[in-house]
Formats: sequence, C-alpha cells, structure tokens
Amino acid sequence: MLNLWPFQIEANRELWREYQRGTDSVLLQMATGGGKTMCASHMIQMRHQHLREKTLFLAHRRELVHQSARKLEQAGMNPEIIMAGCAPNPWANVMVGSVQTLLARRSWNGLPEAKFLVVDEAHISMAKGYLSIIKHYLERGAKLLGLTATPMRQDGKGLASVYRKMVCGPSVPWLMEQGYLVPRIEYRVGIAPDVKGVKIVGGEYNQAQLEAASDQGILIGDIVENWLAHSKGMRTLCFAAGVKHSIHIVKRFREAGISAEHVDGDTPKDERERIYERSESGEVMVVSNAQVYIEGTDFPWMECLIDAQKNAGLVRYLQKGGRLMRAHPGKEFARYMDHAGNVHRHGRLELAREWMLTEGKEQVESLEAQRKQKDKVQVQCPVCGFLLTSAICSHCGHRWKTEGEARDVIPATLVEMTWDELEHKTNKTKREYTTEEKQAWYSGLLWLARERGNKDGLAWHQFREKFGHYPAGYAKTPKPPSFEVESWDRRRRIRWAKAKKKEKASA
Repeated sequence: MLNLWPFQIEANRELWREYQRGTDSVLLQMATGGGKTMCASHMIQMRHQHLREKTLFLAHRRELVHQSARKLEQAGMNPEIIMAGCAPNPWANVMVGSVQTLLARRSWNGLPEAKFLVVDEAHISMAKGYLSIIKHYLERGAKLLGLTATPMRQDGKGLASVYRKMVCGPSVPWLMEQGYLVPRIEYRVGIAPDVKGVKIVGGEYNQAQLEAASDQGILIGDIVENWLAHSKGMRTLCFAAGVKHSIHIVKRFREAGISAEHVDGDTPKDERERIYERSESGEVMVVSNAQVYIEGTDFPWMECLIDAQKNAGLVRYLQKGGRLMRAHPGKEFARYMDHAGNVHRHGRLELAREWMLTEGKEQVESLEAQRKQKDKVQVQCPVCGFLLTSAICSHCGHRWKTEGEARDVIPATLVEMTWDELEHKTNKTKREYTTEEKQAWYSGLLWLARERGNKDGLAWHQFREKFGHYPAGYAKTPKPPSFEVESWDRRRRIRWAKAKKKEKASA
C-alpha cells in the first residue's frame, strides 16, 4: 500500500467522492512535485482492489510512458507498456501507453478494454488524438482522471469541455513552507527583451522564429558569464530556444571548462539516460535541452535553471519552472536565471495562483488579475547611462554588435529580483496578512534586531512601519526571519544608507 502525504489523501478522498456522485471526468490540479502520479497510482490501486477495474494510463512521450510505468511498479502495480518494442504482460492490472501508439493500434486491433482512464499532462488533452481516445472510453462508461499542474491549454483556453469537475491540491507557497517543495527560489533577472515580429501560434511563440530571434539579440546577458558569476558549482538545467541554440550554449560552457551536455528530441535513449545519471552524480554540471524536459522528467537535484527560451503563454513557463522546484536532500534553495524576460511577463513561479475550470479564456483573465505587477529591473546603457528597455538605447541610439556565432546578447549582468519587485496588487489593493503571518514578521524582526545588538524597540517600530500599527498583543518570541522579512529589511537598510549618503553629500 502506498504511503501518501496528508494533502494527497485528502485530494484522493475528494476525487473518490466526485466519482461516487456520478461525475464521469475529474481533473486533479496539483503543483509539479506535489505527487500527482502518486495520487493517481493510489486511485488506480483502490479501483482495482474494490471494483476490479483495469486502468489505462496515457502519456504523450516515450520517456513519460516508461517513467510512469516505473512509478506504478514502485507503487505495487503490475504495469504493461503498450508501445513498439515492449512485450505484452498478461498479468498486468494497469496499462501504460502513448497516444500515438494507441491511435495506431486502434486502426488494426482496436483499443484495449479499460474502465478507468488516466491522462497525464492533461493540459494537452484537448488535442484531436487525445479527444478521440477519451470519447471512446467515456462512451463505454469508463471514468476519466486528468493530471496537470496547469489546467489550461497553451492558448489560454480552459479544459471544461472535457472535464466536469476539478480537485485542486495545495498552493505552491504552502507546499514550499511545509517542506514538500524547495524552501525558496532566488531570481536573477534582466530587462524584458523584445520579440517583435515573432508570431504566436496556439498561444506560444513560433519555435523557428523564436530561435532565429534568439540568435539576433533577444537574450539579456551572457549565459555563461552570468552563470559563473551567480551560480558556479550549482547543478543546472538550461532551456534553449532551439537545437542550434542549445548546442551553442553547451559549446560555450565547455570552452569555459564547465562539463555540459546537450539533449534534444533526436538524442538516443541510452545517451539521454547516461546524461541523466551523470547529472545526478554531479559529473555533468549543466544539461541544456531544446523542447525535451518541459514536462514530466524529474530532476530533483537541479539547483539552478537557466531560462533562455521566452514564453508567450503561462503554461510552458510554469512547466519549465516545475523542474526546479522539487525538494531534494541538501537543496536549501533554487536559483532561476531569467535571460528571456519570462518572470517579468508571468510573475514569480511561487505565486499562489487560484485555478479555475473554464471553457474559454476566463482563467487567463483571472490569473492576470492575480499576477504581481511587472516592475522592470533597470539596466543602464554603457555609453550614456540611460535606462534601457531594449537592445537599442532610445536616448543615444547605441546598438550592440553581434558577439557570438549563434546569438547576440545585451551585455548586461543579471541582478537579484527582490520580493516586492513583483508584489501582488490585485485591484491595486495591499496584501492582507493573517495574524499568524504578522506574528512571524514580528518574531523575525526581533531576531534580526537582537542579532545586530539592537533593542527590541527597533522591531516594534519596524513592525509599525510595515503594517501601520504596533504589535500589541503579539508574542515577544524571536525566530529566524523568512526570506520575505529578510528582503524587506535589506531594502530598508539600503534606502537608509543611500539617504545618509545623499544627506552627507548635500551638507
């Protein structure tokens, strides 16, 4: 029997209730790293033991099929892989197959019998092939379970035309606070790049045009130089704009003496596995890929993510970021290095997004209202000092010349993005803090004051500065501050130091 976390047990209870109510298709939304496959495995077990149902588990790539089969096997199931080159298993109680294989099989041998259909990465289940398989099983009385961290298509439309109900797992901030995901994420960002002229197809940038644009100046800051400055020694996953771009990135890392490997859709399976193993062991420091590791594959040991692929849609951005957020022994934080302006466009990965099950684009509008304000980090022109908004200075006209064989970059250094630079401002109102959160702030401020040899009164006044009232009634118990408290305190001290310097200069 599987040992589920408490929030997974509660999610499965709600799934079971929905099926008992007669709902034929339910969507499970849970953050990457929250254990969607574990929940599905437990549900498959329960339906097999209590209802004697056979399950078909659908994935859309060969790697995901094998990965899902391994997880089901670890959960005590006996899976059969339905894919070319895989032998039948007459004792199987669950089948795992790719959509492409099942569609091909349907034309000559029909689809296998199953009373429970599980669709992995359900945000792509609106594709024609998926819909035909889903329709086949629903018409024959099967129950459907979709799994996704992002319940919307690339074009922003919802999934309500397929799924009748949605069960949501805990928010990303809660999972981070409770230790189920990496405790915190640090960001290194530049100015938002320009992708004028790159078409959007199906809610995402045209890949050929995006790679061409990346070769001609879309990226902000040199990837290798910034990695050496900010993240040297951290095992890293890099998302490139295309195959040529990824190969070039790997070449640059190797020239700098850093072990790096490239993976794309044509990389042989055994070579991918060797790279994966060498990355886990630390023998390979950087793995760069083009459209391979966006979904499904787990790299819990990855401490840094280099994002050099701009995304028009939120789904792909969050799916990529999910590769970074898994917890791992010794992984105290993760670093997201944004060379493509995705954080400015979509907000921090750990925003508490409120998901809805919609048919149209209402979800996009809702998330846009929730998203934090896009305050651009300011980068100066090296010629005239004017603040930049593109690769060409609007003040002096300075334009950078091509510097690399695969792409040009704005010669900028990525800088740290603090919490308030993308503060949540829904309807332009301030965030409301709970009593528990305010207590945590007061405890953190007390801890900082005492650590620096200051009196407790400093924390008393700082609390009033933050919340507009004194912490009367709150416990006077110092505790190590959260990342948010530390960031606020650091910005406050920087402002004070600058004011003093200005005052001294004018005296």
